[in-house]
Amino acid sequence: MCWICPETFSNNRDLKNHLMASPHSCMRVICPWCTREESTYRRMTELKNHVERRYAVILKTLQPEFFSESNGFWLSLQPENYKRIVSPNAWESTMAIRTRAAVLSSLEGIKRPTKGQKEWESGWDAVIGNTSKSSQNSSIAIRSDTPMSESRFVPDYDEEIEEPQLKRPDVSHTRPPDRKSRWIWKCSHFT
Repeated sequence: MCWICPETFSNNRDLKNHLMASPHSCMRVICPWCTREESTYRRMTELKNHVERRYAVILKTLQPEFFSESNGFWLSLQPENYKRIVSPNAWESTMAIRTRAAVLSSLEGIKRPTKGQKEWESGWDAVIGNTSKSSQNSSIAIRSDTPMSESRFVPDYDEEIEEPQLKRPDVSHTRPPDRKSRWIWKCSHFT
């Protein structure tokens, strides 16, 4: 039975197809490599077809489970509804961590994203029940049941003391010059 409307279905497949359809669009996922405008797709297979057409080089660097329905949870615009029909892969799994990182890094280039970083993180946290370590590195999670996790740690130092700024090494030669190559370079570290 659909939890949004009164329709009933004999199996999960029909329910899933119903939820993907226009009135509900509960299973929509984003493409983490479309950086100018947010691209959304009704299902993971549509996202995979899009990536095959537009980002063939990136596709070669991805593991096949990236396009699994369970990994689609991390790309979902409505994670609370997505999880009701598909079980997500584990928060700590390498694929989940990499997918969250890809989603959050894609937000930098999108002019008007549907959701900002805090909304993505709070959506994942609300459904899965984990808290992010920090907004700087939200791909690394701290389990809320861990004794004395960093999320509960109160620092005993004066926060107003500034560390001297260290000169950063020049790494410009390690980054490709244009935008498309930058995404390919970034995603090559995905495997």
